[in-house]
Amino acid sequence: MKFTLSWLREHLDTDEPLDKLAESHGISSARYKPVFWNACRYDGRLYALVSTPYDVALHFNKKLFEDNAAVLRPTGVDVDHPPTTLAQLDACATLLTQTDGDGRVLRAGYLPLEPGWYQEYACFWFGGSWWDEQARRFTFTDPAVVKSYDWIQSYSRSLGRSGMTEFRAGLGGFDSPQNPFLIGSVAMVQQGTFMANFIHNLNPDMDGNWSAAAFPSADPKLQDVTYCTADILVIPHGAPHRNEAFEFIAYLNRQDVMERLCAAHCKISPLAEVSESFLTNHPNPYISLFERLARSPNAHGTPPVPIMPEVSAELNDFVQRLAMLETTPDEGLKTVQLRLQAKYDEFIRRQGLRNSQ
Repeated sequence: MKFTLSWLREHLDTDEPLDKLAESHGISSARYKPVFWNACRYDGRLYALVSTPYDVALHFNKKLFEDNAAVLRPTGVDVDHPPTTLAQLDACATLLTQTDGDGRVLRAGYLPLEPGWYQEYACFWFGGSWWDEQARRFTFTDPAVVKSYDWIQSYSRSLGRSGMTEFRAGLGGFDSPQNPFLIGSVAMVQQGTFMANFIHNLNPDMDGNWSAAAFPSADPKLQDVTYCTADILVIPHGAPHRNEAFEFIAYLNRQDVMERLCAAHCKISPLAEVSESFLTNHPNPYISLFERLARSPNAHGTPPVPIMPEVSAELNDFVQRLAMLETTPDEGLKTVQLRLQAKYDEFIRRQGLRNSQ
């Protein structure tokens, strides 16, 4: 059965450990990029294997960069040299932002809330994390985490609450020809490997007029940072045909089959080894970049938190209030820390009661 990593974290007690089945098929960590193998494990056991994965990078509109080359040149950025630090990205975002005479935003250089999918992982680009896996405690008040959300809010402070609200209200949906990146309403976005597919299908005129690069970090020494996630395959606890189910999972994780599947989804491969034909014939012209990022020691997966849906919901509410300037990073994250740690502790308490019965 196919699910997401967030689903897996919430349903570990209903899935079959796959260690012995994987071993019997010669499947081990050596076959996979570490970030994806580790994402399928919890408490030292294997609960899933990857179906199709992706990682995120900076996507930018080459035409807008070319048209504004003279303005961008003082920042050291041009179409062949995208931002390599967050300071450069912020400077370019300011220069590429257009407003009318009344201060209304007509075009944004960059918006952390567009498309609004990865804000909970922004701390990775600041060298931080909101989860301490060894202590199994949330760390939302860690200085690096606070700085990441302060950076997110800086765009609302710059554009103003009403300016941000009005502009975002007029943006089209992601899976539509009115996607703001596709029509040039937003010059740069943080997005996944699959974005090439949407560009080609929704606005083929943009083919060749966009590019991708590693999303820049706050610290220039922190290179090739990315967030990686995936759809996964699991076997529910008590399934009557475990061996047959794993035969199918193992088949999908063969290199030739996996490469066909991932290319069809316009995604990277989770496997450590990829063929030259996969890189040469892939529909994403920057697939080598995404493959490199996924192999980076700074490639991060979804933190192994069994209440991930609650984490996402809490952070989504916090980010919306943050963008509306209704709270500060310090105040909001203190509340998030208290609420989520209490929920996690209660989850662990109930799991202990269930396991003792």
